[in-house]
Amino acid sequence: MSVILLAGGPGTRLHPFTHTTPKPLLDLGDVPILGMQLALCARHGLTDVVLNIHHLAARVPEILGDGARWGVQLRYSVEETPLGTAGPVALASGLLDEGPHVVFNGDILTDTDLTALLDAHRRSGAAVTLTCTEVKDPTAFGLVLAGDSGRVSRFLEKPTQDEARVLVDRFWINAGTYVLEDAIVRRIPHGRPYSFERELFPALLAEGVALHRFASDAYWRDCGTPASWRQAVRDMLEGRLAPPAHWRREERDGHVVWTGGRVTWGEGARVDGGPVFLGDGVVIGADVRLGRHVVLGPDVAIGASSRLTGVMLGRHARVGEGTRLQGLLGGDACEIAADCVVQTEALLASGTVLARGTRIA
Repeated sequence: MSVILLAGGPGTRLHPFTHTTPKPLLDLGDVPILGMQLALCARHGLTDVVLNIHHLAARVPEILGDGARWGVQLRYSVEETPLGTAGPVALASGLLDEGPHVVFNGDILTDTDLTALLDAHRRSGAAVTLTCTEVKDPTAFGLVLAGDSGRVSRFLEKPTQDEARVLVDRFWINAGTYVLEDAIVRRIPHGRPYSFERELFPALLAEGVALHRFASDAYWRDCGTPASWRQAVRDMLEGRLAPPAHWRREERDGHVVWTGGRVTWGEGARVDGGPVFLGDGVVIGADVRLGRHVVLGPDVAIGASSRLTGVMLGRHARVGEGTRLQGLLGGDACEIAADCVVQTEALLASGTVLARGTRIA
């Protein structure tokens, strides 16, 4: 049994960060999104993982290596030209063990019970099982309709509220995690773009092939926008999703502080609102104040007397003395000079430099 992780997309909604970093390698504090998925697979005994890559493909093995850090054996399938959501599975088919196979979208953060998913798939006798999550507003998604047994009866793409309510009182959408039998993998055409959602699944349903809906109440988030990426980290801080195993929970000044390793605190530095995350090697200068939802990646340094609230900074960022930052989302190696003021949810690409005294409001 193999896991296929689809991680080739360009991540255009996450510009400017994905100009230099593949979307699934963006950090959740100090762990890439894909690292969380790999750890999830390992917890459920799924250790043979094939990773489909395309955008900035050379960067991915540099970061993830052979997967041993997360307890899996990782192999790579390189997509030379975009092949849609299903085409990469055909491309990777020569690397797969005997089925069934679990397929993930690479920008989805979830704690789906993969053991329960596979058990449900086997019991159903279906050729395909689709994990579905419940949403309040179905209008931006595709509904997956099923009977009491879980057998899929219909797909309804981006319905209005009125259309959806006529059919069902609970809105279950495709959550981007599937189980496929070998026969289904063999049906996917090679060498051209092909879609699970628009082509394969509707065709199977029209032919009467059994598709099963696995309704899951597990945590689920599409991390494909800056706002959603930021919220994913906040969800980990607040316990809606279990954080990485190496994070340690502490209390400082009456607030929750998660740490990924050694943190150096200057004299008089305080946490004025939690929870916050501080990566390994973070240095907090004297008289700094950290407010709610501050997230600092490894080796970040914050200059003395600075004030940060709702700020998320990538690895090796530098912040000068006397800064006032609120809502900023910055990539790796940003440099924010002394006395800067940012009072908006500005996005700073990796390597951005703000000169001394810059004002963004």
